[in-house]
Amino acid sequence: ATNQVGSIMLKGNKYNPAITTLESGLQYKIVRSGGSTGTGEEHPTLYSPCKINYIGKTLNSKIFDSSSSNFVYNEDIGKILAPYQVIVCLQEAMQLMVVGDKWSLYCPSELAYGDIGSNEKNIYPGDMLMYDLELLEI
Repeated sequence: ATNQVGSIMLKGNKYNPAITTLESGLQYKIVRSGGSTGTGEEHPTLYSPCKINYIGKTLNSKIFDSSSSNFVYNEDIGKILAPYQVIVCLQEAMQLMVVGDKWSLYCPSELAYGDIGSNEKNIYPGDMLMYDLELLEI
């Protein structure tokens, strides 16, 4: 379960009209809205290779993951990943986005690394995570 500090933030976000809370618990804020891809495939499927930019942070703003190797957000660099290859909160968000969208995500631990955490990324059990996610191409 999400730890106490993360739970407090997620509960507070529910009162922010700019933040949408989904049934799964995933919360997102639209930073920028994109448009249609023009190909009829507006949203990625679970197996659609997507070019994305992202940066992942813990609640104390410690960066633990990024689409660029130096953990600096760079709009010119994207990583190719399909939704099935990422944690549940990113997977769910990617499939709702359209090309050009940039969202801030607030992920309860149940949709991230859960009660196990990730030693490799220094994520503790129950940590709520935040991502800036941009869908560049499908």
